[in-house]
Amino acid sequence: MDLALRALETRPDLWDKYQSDADSFLFKANDFVRPSESSVFGDLSRIPSLAVDARNFATISLGGFDQIPTLVDFLAQRNLPQPVLVPIRPAAPATYLSAFPVLDAADYGRCLGHVGDRIELVGAVVSVHKSTTRGGKPYVFINFGDWRGQNVKVSIWSEGLATLSQQPDSSWQGRWVSVVGLLEPPFRSASFGYSHLAVSIAEASQMHVITQSDAKFRLLGANTRSAGTAERGDNAEVLAAIRRGGGGRPQASGQKPATSGQAPAAPGRAPATRNQDILLAMKAGQPQLPQRQVQAGSRTPVLPQPKPPARSGCLTTVLGAVVFLALVMAMVP
Repeated sequence: MDLALRALETRPDLWDKYQSDADSFLFKANDFVRPSESSVFGDLSRIPSLAVDARNFATISLGGFDQIPTLVDFLAQRNLPQPVLVPIRPAAPATYLSAFPVLDAADYGRCLGHVGDRIELVGAVVSVHKSTTRGGKPYVFINFGDWRGQNVKVSIWSEGLATLSQQPDSSWQGRWVSVVGLLEPPFRSASFGYSHLAVSIAEASQMHVITQSDAKFRLLGANTRSAGTAERGDNAEVLAAIRRGGGGRPQASGQKPATSGQAPAAPGRAPATRNQDILLAMKAGQPQLPQRQVQAGSRTPVLPQPKPPARSGCLTTVLGAVVFLALVMAMVP
């Protein structure tokens, strides 16, 4: 963040050049995976005041998590992993990495399976519809299919339109765009017989016009949350698994079996997390208690010792004082 802000202070044009948004200031996942082939690292290395920090940051991105220095150490150029990587001429990355599932806007069926997820939507604009609400506020729909059937679209209401420097119109037909946002539940019209899925735009940084080659490159990529695993990242599967009684995500194909010393998973179900086990126990009417703390070298749990009941000495003292006071008053003539 510090390096990106200093770069933007020197080169404000880099914000639009690298399609920055609230989730990424200049840098994307591909930049961290292959910093030597990154355009943004190349640009920063050519800024004299940032060249050294850019090279150091490129080295850090390739190191382990335990090698990440504090911001103070980074600025002081100490406790940095070695050797220092020098960015070279950028080359085309092999795979596009997105922070979210990348969906083809023309594939209604696949998009429907990601309702409620934050996604990156990529598609070619089929039509643009501009109108006003009953209250007189303008809005724009960017359709990626025939609006009279199953259609995925971008909804831009008046608040979102106010953030755009260029509002979509009929000239956008045929352009490719990338949109990041929450995929909303389908809106179905019984009278017109259509079903629409939509991502709403609240900020200009959510949507970018891209080239066709870039669009195809993104659609062939993968999202960083599921890279290297066969798990699906959508919420619908988790809910379905809980309803089936599995408690969570199914075991990914190719997952290593339990080694010696590990408790094997129960037959017929994937290994569950601690929270999933507690949930299943509650359903079965057998709540599990948290494991008690065990002292080192002891095989028996350390149970808290019960405290002795408090004595009623305070009440005895008060009654004695009352009796004594009564006797004194009786002796006074």
